Amino acid sequence: ESTPVSTPGSTPLSFSAAQQAEIEQAHREKGELEAKVKDLEEKLDTIKVKRLEDKNKLKEFEKSKIEIQKLQEFKSKMQEAKNDLEKQLKEAKKEAKEALDAKEQFEEEMKDVTETIEIATLDKEMAEEKCEAQQVEIDQLTEKLEEAQTDLELLKNEIATSGTEGAATSFQVKQMEEQNNRLRDALVKMRDLSQSEKQENQKLQKEIDKANSQLKTLTQQKEKLSKEVEEAEATVDELKEQVDAALGAEEMVEHLTERNLQQEERIQELEEQVTDLEAMHEMDEEMQESARDIEIEMREEIDMANSKTREFQRKLEASQEMIADLQHTINKYRDLTTQLREKNEDLAEQTAEMGKQEPTTPVEMFDFKTKFAEVKAHAKQIDMELRKLEVQQANQHVNLLCAFMPDNFHRRGGDHDCIQVLLLIPRMVCKAQLLADQVREKFEIPQGGLDRTQVVRSHVGEQLGFANHLIYSLAIFQSILHKYDKALNSCSVDLYTKVGTLYPEMALHERALDHLIDLLKKDQLDETVSLESLNKAIAFYQHLYSVHLMNEVVDCTTLLGDHLRITAAAQDSVQTDLNRLKVLLHPGQETSDFAILLKDLETSNGDCRQFAKKIKRHMPGEDSSRTLSFGQEVQDSLADCAKHLDRLVRCLQDITAGAMSQAALLGDNEGIQAKKLEELAFKVSDQVYGKDDTGPFEAMRMSFSLLIIAMNKLSTAMMEGEYDFQGPPELKPQPPVAVRATKVKGEILDSEGMGLKLEDRETVIRELKKSLKIKSEELSETNVRIGLLEKKLDNATKESDSKTEYLKVQLEETNEALRKKEEEFERTMDALQADIDSLEAEKAELKLRLNQMSKRSLLEGLTRHTAAPSGIAAVVAGAASGG
Repeated sequence: ESTPVSTPGSTPLSFSAAQQAEIEQAHREKGELEAKVKDLEEKLDTIKVKRLEDKNKLKEFEKSKIEIQKLQEFKSKMQEAKNDLEKQLKEAKKEAKEALDAKEQFEEEMKDVTETIEIATLDKEMAEEKCEAQQVEIDQLTEKLEEAQTDLELLKNEIATSGTEGAATSFQVKQMEEQNNRLRDALVKMRDLSQSEKQENQKLQKEIDKANSQLKTLTQQKEKLSKEVEEAEATVDELKEQVDAALGAEEMVEHLTERNLQQEERIQELEEQVTDLEAMHEMDEEMQESARDIEIEMREEIDMANSKTREFQRKLEASQEMIADLQHTINKYRDLTTQLREKNEDLAEQTAEMGKQEPTTPVEMFDFKTKFAEVKAHAKQIDMELRKLEVQQANQHVNLLCAFMPDNFHRRGGDHDCIQVLLLIPRMVCKAQLLADQVREKFEIPQGGLDRTQVVRSHVGEQLGFANHLIYSLAIFQSILHKYDKALNSCSVDLYTKVGTLYPEMALHERALDHLIDLLKKDQLDETVSLESLNKAIAFYQHLYSVHLMNEVVDCTTLLGDHLRITAAAQDSVQTDLNRLKVLLHPGQETSDFAILLKDLETSNGDCRQFAKKIKRHMPGEDSSRTLSFGQEVQDSLADCAKHLDRLVRCLQDITAGAMSQAALLGDNEGIQAKKLEELAFKVSDQVYGKDDTGPFEAMRMSFSLLIIAMNKLSTAMMEGEYDFQGPPELKPQPPVAVRATKVKGEILDSEGMGLKLEDRETVIRELKKSLKIKSEELSETNVRIGLLEKKLDNATKESDSKTEYLKVQLEETNEALRKKEEEFERTMDALQADIDSLEAEKAELKLRLNQMSKRSLLEGLTRHTAAPSGIAAVVAGAASGG
């Protein structure tokens, strides 16, 4: 039996009973699947609701965690404050003790000072009394001296009036002179005593002043110390209050610790719930990620298939074009061959007629492929010649332009070297990329990995290791050069010119790439070539960047792309070295520690490769306007990843090289023992890791674990779009070469302006020359005037000479008159001297006469004056009584 089934736009169809049963069964399965989908959707809704609740709980958990952290911080701060207060209290007590000791010492010093001051005041009073007594004595002696002087004057007057009679009183005069001398001596002594007492008084006054100043300083110190003591007491009171507050804070801390414990218990419960939820969330994310990965892989496969089909279509079109060209050429040559055959037949007929029949040679087959290759080669050669001509024209153009530039443009560190640096960096990047691409094409990894024959009996393994290491080094070099490119297009002009001075040193390291490219051209680039020059170039550029360009802006997108390129190259190198070590390992030792290490490293390498693929999927394309931006922490983490990658690559490379040298001594089917490989690994890890070495097993696993953690963080951040630049597009800074170019243009314009100024100056110079001519005419007139004045001056000089001669004559006459007067003065002086000599002789005679007077005349004179004693006798009597 069959049931008709009608479809729209078609004739009714009939199905058998079996087909109808299958259709009903399919409907039932569809209904069951729809019910299951509904159940799953309901479960998904419940899970979403739970997730929302879990999010709220997580927020509460984070809040409680933050509160606990704040409480712990507050507790630590209170403890620190308590310790600081205790220290301050101890210091304040010490300062108070020191202040009290200083106060007691000051009081003792003040007592000594007061005693010295009292003694000094007593000494001062005694000295003042002595000074007053001495002053009274001095006054009395001065009065006596005045009386003696009056008496002396009276005696002199009497002698002058009495004449010879007064001469009798010379004895009294002598006595009076002796008495005067005694009085003078006494007066001198009194004066000396008074001066010494004055000096002592002055010394005492100075000492008193010093004591007063010391007293003032000590009183000031006492006031300061008293203030310090008061301040110390106030600080002690404040510290006591703070200590009381700290005791209250301790109670608060105890209360907070109890609350903290309760919160921790609650946190543990929440953490358990969170772990369960996270496990469910991770399961969900893993399912989603697996679905995404499958979708992305399928899309990639589709893209690859599409690209392959496009390539095949292009190849097909090219082959069709080539076939058409070949068919066209074949037709041409067939026509040509038919024509030639006809000509040959005609010629043969002609020769037969002429009786000269010769054997005809068969027509040679024409090689169309070689002819077509020759045509293509000829076209390529023409293109190369045209390109050479363009390059020559461009170089000639540059040389002609440089000829117009000034000398400072070509000096070392000038603009020419700076431009050469800007051209050097992208040129080296292109050479490194070209070299890496050619090495990849030359040394292809065989399908199915490496076997023992390729590792031991042939050089395939060593060549692959060399190629991977070279590609890894070139990736590092490209990353450094990209940093240079960004820095030199955004740095300051001073730094740009400073780097330009280093062009000769930078250009030297381009030879390393040129040498490798030459070897690649000659097909001599193999594992025997040393990469020391390339490593030196990398080290030089790294050091130069760290010294001059470390603080410049970095392009985050390029930096991350270079890091992924370095990571991929390092992973290829690690994988090849691991495959070689697996092959070299002795069979049957798959359970050894070294074999387990190789398996762990291989799985870790695969994980890193997957993370790198995830990051690469979310990288912005070359044509997209999306850019990345991250901070210094991410840059440091990328640098750490590169460091660990370099250590891993070096370790495995050295271990593989040592293992290959040991395998060369063994047979073809023999392997290396795991213990020997472990010993070799320990030596290599000690050399590579240095101070950070913890053994090859821990060190390499730790490097891979840190690398996986960092790559995981990067992949999650890239998936969530944390590094996407959200702000407005930044204005690109003007490159320093453009700034320098505008400056040079301005200088050229300034030089043109200077040319105009020079023309103006030339017109000014012409006007000045005209004015100079006028001035020269005026000078000629003034010279004529000067000649007339010189004549007048000559006449005046003649008149002055005559006057001087007349004055000389008068001067001689006056000199003669003066000489005559001097002679007269000398005569008068001689006469006066004679008179003086005669007077002195008379004086001497008078003195002799006075001496020859007798004692009797003297005694008579004395008796004559005894009745009425004069003032002189009273003075003599007083002096005698005093004596």
